[in-house]
Amino acid sequence: MSFLRFIKVQIVKVVFLIRADAPLWLIVKCYRLNLRDKLSAKRKNYLQIRDNFRNKSKSLHIDNDWFTSRIPTWLSAFERSGLSPEKDITCLEVGSWQGLSTFFTLSYFSNASIT
Repeated sequence: MSFLRFIKVQIVKVVFLIRADAPLWLIVKCYRLNLRDKLSAKRKNYLQIRDNFRNKSKSLHIDNDWFTSRIPTWLSAFERSGLSPEKDITCLEVGSWQGLSTFFTLSYFSNASIT
């Protein structure tokens, strides 16, 4: 991604948060976490997992992929929460567009069950 595109994306995000009446502390925290995740040494691994999932999900028939670009953020959150791919987890997903996040969760965690 070019530097100018990166800046444009960041401005669009800030404008969205401001229009949504997000408090300043939330905007700052969002960008702090985003920056930390982008600078993380583990990001390269997260991107590899995302790319592998993209290849795996090509056989699915989905209209829009709103999820895959968020995989590095999800992986960072899993790690901060102490969740590893080998753990037994039970999930409740409330609302799903076409099930791509569910497919990822079941693919990533070897012992997952989802309701």
